[in-house]
Amino acid sequence: MNAMMDTPRHQPKPRRRMIDHNTVLDLWAQGLPGHEIARLVGANRTNTVLMAVRKARLKGDPRAASRLPRKKWTVNIDENLGELLVPHAKARKLSMEALCYRLLAHVVEGNLVNAVLDDGVST
Repeated sequence: MNAMMDTPRHQPKPRRRMIDHNTVLDLWAQGLPGHEIARLVGANRTNTVLMAVRKARLKGDPRAASRLPRKKWTVNIDENLGELLVPHAKARKLSMEALCYRLLAHVVEGNLVNAVLDDGVST
């Protein structure tokens, strides 16, 4: 009888804590970091949150969008064109890259591509 009392009993595994996936995805969409979301929803690990986001992304949930930087395009400007832009960049205290970005953004976002190019092509 004494030998049975010395035998350690197996402890039951702790139950896994369930997290609310909708709350996780809403917080992710708001831009909160994974460790903060884990703390708010009571998850033991950040990985739990990231796995929930990954599964939702595979299902196409827009709230689970990737936060990795998007592809950046690079455009080379020849020296002559660059020299023409230098005074405009200096007057605005902008780098050449910032000036070119602002110019392109205003043309595209203002739907002015056709007007600027005036080449008869319409989209």
